[in-house]
Amino acid sequence: MERTGLNVYMGLSGLYVIEDEVDDALPLPKGDFDVPLIIQDRSFNPDGSFAFSNNDPANVFAENGVAILVNGVPWPRFQVAARKYRFRILNASSTTTYRLGLSSRKSMVQIATDGGLLDRPISMQSFDLAPAERAEVVIDFAGLALGSSVDLENALDSGDLGRVMRFQVVRAASDDSQIPAVLDPTEPLTESMATATRTFVFKPVPRPSFPPFRFAINGQIFDPSRIEARVPEGEVEIWQFENRTIGLGPVAAQEHPVHVHLVNFLVLDRDGRPPQAYERGWKDTVLVGVGQIVRVIARFAPFSGKYVMHCHNLAHEDHSMMATFEVV
Repeated sequence: MERTGLNVYMGLSGLYVIEDEVDDALPLPKGDFDVPLIIQDRSFNPDGSFAFSNNDPANVFAENGVAILVNGVPWPRFQVAARKYRFRILNASSTTTYRLGLSSRKSMVQIATDGGLLDRPISMQSFDLAPAERAEVVIDFAGLALGSSVDLENALDSGDLGRVMRFQVVRAASDDSQIPAVLDPTEPLTESMATATRTFVFKPVPRPSFPPFRFAINGQIFDPSRIEARVPEGEVEIWQFENRTIGLGPVAAQEHPVHVHLVNFLVLDRDGRPPQAYERGWKDTVLVGVGQIVRVIARFAPFSGKYVMHCHNLAHEDHSMMATFEVV
């Protein structure tokens, strides 16, 4: 507790690429044309070291960095061939949410979310990615002239924080990859399968010392000995996440990307409306905006034991917005 944000901020981040026979059999871009992109924002001291002054362990308000890094490089330029690429994108920032799109306004094709492949691909011009969320998209550079470029942008900010990286089209290439109409048609969970509904309220609670509040779930700060929910193994449940954090300054200090360990879930609705197209696949993290109510459904399997759920805004997690649940 109180050190996760510091530890994450002070090092580079990596990711695991997990594949299976379903993924391997699809004619998606492979090899050099299958590229991970790890996005982080950072601030620096004059000597080039990371500056953590706005997100020290005594501060609950982590501010945006002054530079966006992709795979550890500020605003990189990536040379591409005039063909399709698969990009596996991770938001590894501590607090910052991005709205990613191309400067050309050309559509991208989303093929996966946090939990893996979608059942069918989705064409879109932009998508939001909160801390810890992942998305996989295919971008086709075939229509661009050699020597041209296109930027990956962040529409939620401007200036330096509004640009992420640049793709430079430098060569022609053959392309036998395809985006199938069906990717992974797994059977979805439905509300009729649920045996219980649980509500989790994300809201700060006051305290007499500094900082003057802690972030809490259902009014309780994290205590590893307390079990917030006991779920029978194999059961399907609906979990309702309510964001009651209001009036704490920057939007990032009030939003909660809720991450649940063990399971992948499906987002049922957000304030009673269908989820965004880009978050309709299997997920383990969902952004709950200010005042919003988000319902998700999951099957709690295949393992029993104790797990945690928490806000993946690391300043919030470090200041106790985490709870333990047990699968029995």
